[in-house]
Amino acid sequence: MLETDTIHVAPLANLPVIKDLVVSLEPFFAQWKRVTPGFRPADRESKVLARIPETSAYMRQTPSKRDCITCGACYAACGVKSTSGEYLGPAAINKAFLRLMDPRDLAVKERIEVLNQERAGVWRCHTQFNCTAVCPKSITLTDSIAA
Repeated sequence: MLETDTIHVAPLANLPVIKDLVVSLEPFFAQWKRVTPGFRPADRESKVLARIPETSAYMRQTPSKRDCITCGACYAACGVKSTSGEYLGPAAINKAFLRLMDPRDLAVKERIEVLNQERAGVWRCHTQFNCTAVCPKSITLTDSIAA
């Protein structure tokens, strides 16, 4: 039950409106692609599954961060994103964090270069926690950005 009689409905902020409440997620996914979100294994030809030990840092630190549904809510709520078109946004940074933590992935240098950019990377985050507050999966995105 809501504690108000008034509900404000609007399209997601920071995204171009196509019509009425429908927005284009193209800018969101353009930033997502910049962090090289795909898995880059050491041996692409291997037929053996690369297992991650349950005691690894990846398994301890990332379970709740792997549930992103790429809805764009964090991107829309981000105060920095509203003033900086270059900023990657919380979801892209979280995805990069997951890949950097994965001991099987080799695209570390490329991701660090993108994340370390002064105007687009993690340094732009103002830790307002808007992204964490709106995440439907309760991912603590500011923790990923800080890490």
